[in-house]
Amino acid sequence: MSINDILDYVDKRIFEFDLTKTNEEGFLKYREMYNKGICNSPLDLFILSKFSYNQIIRFNKKMEYNSSFGRNRSDFNDNIRNNTIAFCQHLSNINFMSKDFRKIDISNYS
Repeated sequence: MSINDILDYVDKRIFEFDLTKTNEEGFLKYREMYNKGICNSPLDLFILSKFSYNQIIRFNKKMEYNSSFGRNRSDFNDNIRNNTIAFCQHLSNINFMSKDFRKIDISNYS
């Protein structure tokens, strides 16, 4: 997924649920839909965390996301957008593998 795809997804969800620093109702509706599995992309969890109190990710015993709303504190602001872009750019230089570490040829890595 490209950084533009990620940001488009984030922007669409923010618009769809009218997520702001003050719209607790939109946040709670989004959280409920996430917990019901309707909005179940890892990006949905990322977005929820950005509007949660101190951007905390927390689950209850039922494995439901239950972080509270970050009224007047948390949102997906320009600083977070820029950090997300930078993080994704760094990730593009990483290769993920699923194999025994003893079978990885490290001669090409410095």
